[in-house]
Amino acid sequence: MWSQQERLALLNEELRSIETLERLREYSVHPEGNDNSREAREQRRAEILAEIERLKAERTWFEGHATDVTVALLLCAATAYVTFHFLVR
Repeated sequence: MWSQQERLALLNEELRSIETLERLREYSVHPEGNDNSREAREQRRAEILAEIERLKAERTWFEGHATDVTVALLLCAATAYVTFHFLVR
């Protein structure tokens, strides 16, 4: 399974490719009046943007609990320091 960052990079690259095709089509000397592929590109662009938003909204399990883990580690370290301090005295 691909990581979230790799998937986002691929989606952004595909989005840039679609935008490039659109620019090329706009600058074309003989633009086609009935362009069915344009609708397909617009639909794919919408899908890509929705996927990017979904991936950005997802958080890995540790992102939501990073503060909790940090506080727990600091509390353990402080308890160990105090215990060691009183045992050595």
